[in-house]
Amino acid sequence: MFCSKCGTENKEGVNFCKSCGNQIGNSVNATITNEELVLPASLLQRFLHNIVDIIAMYVFAFVVGFASSFLFGETTVFVLSITAFFSYHLIFEALFQKTIGKMLTGTKVVNMQGERPSFLALLGRTLARHIPFEPLSFLFYGAYPTQGWHDRLSRTLVVPKALTPEDVQRIDSEKIRRQKYDNKAGIIIVIIAVSLLFIMIIGIISSVVLASLEEARNKSRDAGIKSILSRARVEAELYYEKNLNSYSDFCIDEQMELLFGKTFGDKSINYVCNDSSSEYAVSAPVSEGGYYCVDNKGDVSVVGYGLTNQTSCSGIPTIKSLPKELKEVEEYVNSMYDLPAMIDEEVRLDRIYASYDNKMNFDYTMVNFTADELEWSSGLEDTISSGLISYFCEDSSFEYYREKNIPIKWNYYGMNKGLIGSVEASNTDCI
Repeated sequence: MFCSKCGTENKEGVNFCKSCGNQIGNSVNATITNEELVLPASLLQRFLHNIVDIIAMYVFAFVVGFASSFLFGETTVFVLSITAFFSYHLIFEALFQKTIGKMLTGTKVVNMQGERPSFLALLGRTLARHIPFEPLSFLFYGAYPTQGWHDRLSRTLVVPKALTPEDVQRIDSEKIRRQKYDNKAGIIIVIIAVSLLFIMIIGIISSVVLASLEEARNKSRDAGIKSILSRARVEAELYYEKNLNSYSDFCIDEQMELLFGKTFGDKSINYVCNDSSSEYAVSAPVSEGGYYCVDNKGDVSVVGYGLTNQTSCSGIPTIKSLPKELKEVEEYVNSMYDLPAMIDEEVRLDRIYASYDNKMNFDYTMVNFTADELEWSSGLEDTISSGLISYFCEDSSFEYYREKNIPIKWNYYGMNKGLIGSVEASNTDCI
């Protein structure tokens, strides 16, 4: 077939002369116009499939990680998930010539000849995506052709899936450059899209940095607490020798008050220090959860609760043992009283039965009912140990608090220590 304008011989079935671009016939792709061939993939298509692919990357990494968790250890699963995340584009474009996002927008990846790109080209395309600020590269080249660094460096294009290699080869770069300047709406869309993407990237980076700073501050704070309490152990032994082998008044010693006050007071850390002639214990909350506790017996651990009036850390369950202990107590209490007891280390409930039992120091039931809704069993309050009663109004009983509707707050400190209770009431309530 010869061109009527310049006389150049062209292949059968082509629409335009390869030399001068003159229209010489109609192809099977008659619905694809010259203008559409000049603009391989629209800006809107590329923007949409990029959004879809960002989501798909996380989903793909999660699926790979979840499936591999049944076969491999935690470290291997993590490595596989990260690899899947960063190789998402390479895997899908190598297998299908398109990602999930491109499938939805009806586009595909081709080389400059309109054919399937080589694996090395796709590898380079994927690696180029991770160049810093690569998403902003679209801004440097205008709205059309919509090419970023990952397109240009790998010499690839994203085109409508209907285009044949011959169609891609007929793309006129000169017309693309002219269209780039004429399409003001496209340029505006590029600027807006890139600006939003830039804001999103800055937001993500800021969140990561702030989270890292907060974590670093918490670690530094915890390290400071542990350092001070370790120093307190040394000071306690010096005090013990100086004070005729007694820890009495160690916590209110001028030097210790200065040490604790300067460290904990300035940071609003609620520490507790208790002492007796033979024992002492100090606890302070840590950001990792629970309380760091030290005592004269050498116990140094993160426990579930802070001290109240104890002079030892050994009776307080650790963070690891607490859930198991609470579950055992909960099951036992329910079997004894057939009540819906729910014992939670984070919650203090305000209605409690406590009695002494051979199986453990204190057997108790916690319920969420008010005093009027709860049918109190006679006799239970008579079996409460004197150790518990001493924390309340002198000579008072549970019946007294039920009648006054005064809530009793309790903490569970393990089976060896049982319950420590307190009443949030004014002195007049005891009159």
